[in-house]
Amino acid sequence: MAIYFSALVKSDSILIFLRSIVSLCLTFCFFVPIAQADEEATAEYKLKAALLYKLTRFVTWPEQEVKTSNFAICVLGENVFADALEPLRKREVKNHPIEIFYFSQSEDINQSCQLIFISDSKKAFIRQIIQRLNNEATLTLSDSSEFAASGGMIEFVQGERNIGFKINSAKAKQAGLSIAAPLLELAEIVGADDRKSLK
Repeated sequence: MAIYFSALVKSDSILIFLRSIVSLCLTFCFFVPIAQADEEATAEYKLKAALLYKLTRFVTWPEQEVKTSNFAICVLGENVFADALEPLRKREVKNHPIEIFYFSQSEDINQSCQLIFISDSKKAFIRQIIQRLNNEATLTLSDSSEFAASGGMIEFVQGERNIGFKINSAKAKQAGLSIAAPLLELAEIVGADDRKSLK
Protein backbone atom coordinates (compact mmCIF):
# COMPACT_ATOMS: atom_id res chain seq x y z
CA MET A 1 0.00 0.00 0.00
CA ALA A 2 2.86 2.34 0.90
CA ILE A 3 4.60 1.42 -2.35
CA TYR A 4 1.41 2.15 -4.34
CA PHE A 5 0.95 5.50 -2.58
CA SER A 6 4.58 6.44 -3.23
CA ALA A 7 4.19 5.55 -6.89
CA LEU A 8 0.98 7.55 -7.05
CA VAL A 9 2.67 10.60 -5.56
CA LYS A 10 5.53 10.25 -8.03
CA SER A 11 3.01 9.84 -10.84
CA ASP A 12 1.16 12.99 -9.76
CA SER A 13 4.43 14.89 -9.51
CA ILE A 14 5.43 13.80 -13.00
CA LEU A 15 2.00 14.77 -14.32
CA ILE A 16 2.25 18.23 -12.74
CA PHE A 17 5.76 18.62 -14.14
CA LEU A 18 4.64 17.60 -17.63
CA ARG A 19 1.70 19.98 -17.47
CA SER A 20 4.08 22.79 -16.53
CA ILE A 21 6.33 21.96 -19.48
CA VAL A 22 3.37 21.87 -21.88
CA SER A 23 2.10 25.17 -20.49
CA LEU A 24 5.50 26.79 -20.98
CA CYS A 25 5.73 25.34 -24.47
CA LEU A 26 2.31 26.71 -25.41
CA THR A 27 3.23 30.10 -24.01
CA PHE A 28 6.52 30.13 -25.90
CA CYS A 29 5.11 28.73 -29.13
CA PHE A 30 2.12 31.05 -29.34
CA PHE A 31 2.98 34.16 -27.36
CA VAL A 32 6.26 34.92 -29.11
CA PRO A 33 4.89 34.87 -32.68
CA ILE A 34 1.91 36.97 -31.58
CA ALA A 35 4.26 39.53 -30.05
CA GLN A 36 6.30 39.55 -33.26
CA ALA A 37 3.13 39.93 -35.31
CA ASP A 38 2.09 42.89 -33.16
CA GLU A 39 5.47 44.53 -33.72
CA GLU A 40 5.19 43.94 -37.48
CA ALA A 41 1.66 45.34 -37.54
CA THR A 42 2.82 48.43 -35.68
CA ALA A 43 5.65 48.96 -38.16
CA GLU A 44 3.24 48.35 -41.06
CA TYR A 45 0.73 50.93 -39.87
CA LYS A 46 3.40 53.46 -38.99
CA LEU A 47 4.45 53.23 -42.63
CA LYS A 48 0.84 53.45 -43.81
CA ALA A 49 0.28 56.50 -41.60
CA ALA A 50 3.28 58.19 -43.22
CA LEU A 51 2.05 57.22 -46.70
CA LEU A 52 -1.43 58.46 -45.89
CA TYR A 53 0.00 61.87 -45.07
CA LYS A 54 2.22 61.97 -48.16
CA LEU A 55 -0.74 61.08 -50.38
CA THR A 56 -2.43 64.34 -49.43
CA ARG A 57 0.28 66.21 -51.34
CA PHE A 58 -0.94 64.62 -54.58
CA VAL A 59 -4.66 65.25 -54.05
CA THR A 60 -6.54 68.50 -54.59
CA TRP A 61 -9.86 69.06 -52.86
CA PRO A 62 -12.54 71.49 -54.07
CA GLU A 63 -11.70 74.85 -52.54
CA GLN A 64 -15.03 75.11 -50.73
CA GLU A 65 -14.51 71.71 -49.08
CA VAL A 66 -11.40 72.81 -47.18
CA LYS A 67 -12.94 76.05 -46.02
CA THR A 68 -12.65 75.20 -42.32
CA SER A 69 -9.49 75.99 -40.40
CA ASN A 70 -8.61 72.30 -39.89
CA PHE A 71 -8.10 69.26 -42.13
CA ALA A 72 -9.97 66.25 -40.73
CA ILE A 73 -8.51 62.76 -41.05
CA CYS A 74 -10.98 60.15 -39.87
CA VAL A 75 -10.62 56.44 -39.10
CA LEU A 76 -13.76 54.32 -39.32
CA GLY A 77 -13.92 50.92 -37.64
CA GLU A 78 -11.11 49.24 -35.74
CA ASN A 79 -8.25 51.63 -35.03
CA VAL A 80 -5.52 49.57 -36.68
CA PHE A 81 -3.14 52.53 -36.50
CA ALA A 82 -3.08 52.55 -32.68
CA ASP A 83 -1.21 55.83 -32.03
CA ALA A 84 0.63 55.93 -35.38
CA LEU A 85 -1.49 58.82 -36.67
CA GLU A 86 -1.05 61.00 -33.61
CA PRO A 87 2.18 62.70 -34.79
CA LEU A 88 0.21 64.07 -37.75
CA ARG A 89 -1.60 66.42 -35.37
CA LYS A 90 1.54 68.55 -35.54
CA ARG A 91 1.43 68.74 -39.33
CA GLU A 92 -0.65 70.55 -41.94
CA VAL A 93 -2.36 69.77 -45.24
CA LYS A 94 -2.69 72.69 -47.66
CA ASN A 95 -1.90 75.06 -44.76
CA HIS A 96 -4.64 73.55 -42.60
CA PRO A 97 -3.71 71.94 -39.25
CA ILE A 98 -4.58 68.25 -39.09
CA GLU A 99 -7.18 66.87 -36.70
CA ILE A 100 -7.64 63.13 -36.15
CA PHE A 101 -11.02 61.54 -35.41
CA TYR A 102 -11.89 57.92 -34.67
CA PHE A 103 -15.36 56.45 -35.24
CA SER A 104 -16.59 52.94 -34.50
CA GLN A 105 -19.70 53.18 -36.68
CA SER A 106 -20.47 55.22 -39.78
CA GLU A 107 -23.55 56.54 -37.97
CA ASP A 108 -21.20 58.12 -35.42
CA ILE A 109 -19.54 60.40 -37.97
CA ASN A 110 -20.75 63.82 -36.95
CA GLN A 111 -18.60 66.05 -39.11
CA SER A 112 -17.01 66.41 -42.52
CA CYS A 113 -13.89 64.35 -43.12
CA GLN A 114 -11.51 65.42 -45.87
CA LEU A 115 -9.92 61.97 -45.69
CA ILE A 116 -11.33 58.79 -44.21
CA PHE A 117 -9.56 55.46 -43.70
CA ILE A 118 -12.03 52.58 -43.56
CA SER A 119 -10.65 49.63 -41.60
CA ASP A 120 -10.91 46.07 -42.83
CA SER A 121 -13.26 45.40 -39.90
CA LYS A 122 -15.88 47.24 -42.00
CA LYS A 123 -15.25 45.17 -45.14
CA ALA A 124 -18.79 43.75 -45.20
CA PHE A 125 -20.25 47.28 -45.19
CA ILE A 126 -17.83 49.09 -47.49
CA ARG A 127 -20.26 49.55 -50.37
CA GLN A 128 -22.91 51.01 -48.04
CA ILE A 129 -20.37 53.31 -46.38
CA ILE A 130 -19.11 54.58 -49.73
CA GLN A 131 -22.69 55.10 -50.87
CA ARG A 132 -23.27 57.32 -47.83
CA LEU A 133 -20.19 59.37 -48.73
CA ASN A 134 -21.17 59.79 -52.39
CA ASN A 135 -22.09 63.45 -52.01
CA GLU A 136 -18.97 64.31 -50.02
CA ALA A 137 -15.59 65.45 -51.32
CA THR A 138 -13.94 62.90 -49.05
CA LEU A 139 -10.86 60.92 -50.05
CA THR A 140 -11.57 57.31 -49.09
CA LEU A 141 -8.74 54.91 -48.27
CA SER A 142 -8.47 51.36 -46.97
CA ASP A 143 -6.20 48.33 -47.00
CA SER A 144 -9.19 46.01 -47.35
CA SER A 145 -8.96 43.82 -50.46
CA GLU A 146 -11.20 44.85 -53.38
CA PHE A 147 -11.73 48.27 -51.80
CA ALA A 148 -11.02 50.21 -55.00
CA ALA A 149 -13.15 47.82 -57.04
CA SER A 150 -15.98 48.40 -54.56
CA GLY A 151 -15.91 52.15 -55.13
CA GLY A 152 -13.18 53.23 -52.73
CA MET A 153 -10.63 55.72 -54.05
CA ILE A 154 -7.25 54.50 -52.81
CA GLU A 155 -6.47 50.96 -51.69
CA PHE A 156 -3.20 50.09 -49.98
CA VAL A 157 -1.83 46.81 -51.35
CA GLN A 158 0.74 45.02 -49.22
CA GLY A 159 3.57 43.54 -51.27
CA GLU A 160 6.44 41.37 -50.11
CA ARG A 161 8.76 44.33 -49.65
CA ASN A 162 6.66 47.43 -50.14
CA ILE A 163 3.18 48.90 -50.17
CA GLY A 164 1.53 49.61 -53.50
CA PHE A 165 -1.70 51.36 -54.48
CA LYS A 166 -4.84 50.75 -56.42
CA ILE A 167 -6.65 53.95 -57.36
CA ASN A 168 -10.23 54.31 -58.51
CA SER A 169 -9.69 57.74 -59.98
CA ALA A 170 -13.11 57.77 -61.62
CA LYS A 171 -14.66 57.79 -58.13
CA ALA A 172 -12.24 60.49 -57.00
CA LYS A 173 -13.12 62.62 -60.01
CA GLN A 174 -16.82 62.04 -59.35
CA ALA A 175 -16.31 63.44 -55.84
CA GLY A 176 -14.57 66.53 -57.20
CA LEU A 177 -11.09 65.41 -56.18
CA SER A 178 -8.08 65.67 -58.45
CA ILE A 179 -5.25 63.14 -58.13
CA ALA A 180 -1.90 64.24 -59.56
CA ALA A 181 -0.39 62.31 -62.45
CA PRO A 182 2.82 61.25 -60.60
CA LEU A 183 0.73 59.31 -58.08
CA LEU A 184 -1.45 57.79 -60.79
CA GLU A 185 1.67 56.58 -62.59
CA LEU A 186 2.69 54.60 -59.50
CA ALA A 187 -0.70 52.97 -59.04
CA GLU A 188 -2.82 50.27 -60.58
CA ILE A 189 -5.84 52.10 -61.97
CA VAL A 190 -9.25 50.63 -61.21
CA GLY A 191 -12.59 51.74 -62.63
CA ALA A 192 -11.36 53.71 -65.65
CA ASP A 193 -10.80 52.87 -69.31
CA ASP A 194 -7.41 54.51 -69.63
CA ARG A 195 -5.00 56.85 -67.88
CA LYS A 196 -5.62 59.73 -70.24
CA SER A 197 -9.08 60.26 -68.80
CA LEU A 198 -7.58 60.64 -65.35
CA LYS A 199 -5.30 63.60 -65.98
